[in-house]
Amino acid sequence: MEMLVAMAIFVMFTGILISSYLGIVKALRGEEENRILYSDARHVFDVLTEESRNSTIYSAGAAGAAPLAEAATECNLYGFDVGDSIEFCSNDGKSKVQFKYADEALYLSKYEKKEVEGLVKEDFVKISEEKLHADEVKMTHFDFYVWPKENPYSLEGVPVVGMFQPKVTFVATFAKDDAGGGILEYNLQTSVSLRIYN
Repeated sequence: MEMLVAMAIFVMFTGILISSYLGIVKALRGEEENRILYSDARHVFDVLTEESRNSTIYSAGAAGAAPLAEAATECNLYGFDVGDSIEFCSNDGKSKVQFKYADEALYLSKYEKKEVEGLVKEDFVKISEEKLHADEVKMTHFDFYVWPKENPYSLEGVPVVGMFQPKVTFVATFAKDDAGGGILEYNLQTSVSLRIYN
């Protein structure tokens, strides 16, 4: 009889230990997945912020650069006419970056102005493209807003580069499947005033 009682106590104690261990492992795994998702989301927003601060949303800032209308054509002034992407040009107009949202992912493409065979003037040529987050992380929503859309100083003859630096707001939702069959999700938003930092 004593043997049965001892075995029952041992089985109960072992069961408690195993269930506690499995609970701790599950919690740690969930926190690791949460950390991966947040880390990827923060990385994407860090790149968005850095590229937008180091560039301008138009390329007519440098002395002797193309007029604003031409710069808008070359560098996609507000980003709305190419669908789910936005472009930022370097201040000298010789390079640009494009953020493109497609298939629940955000891609960063870099371009440089080069001579292209068959064209009279230089054109932007893609030199690289990379996905900004891990394959297991999905960007289920991406949007951006540029304000103001018009240069409020244009009628006053104030140099564009000195006064008109529109604000860009990025909004995104990141998601990742967790081990328990649920979905982890982060909603992030940031605004960048496009001052000339570099």
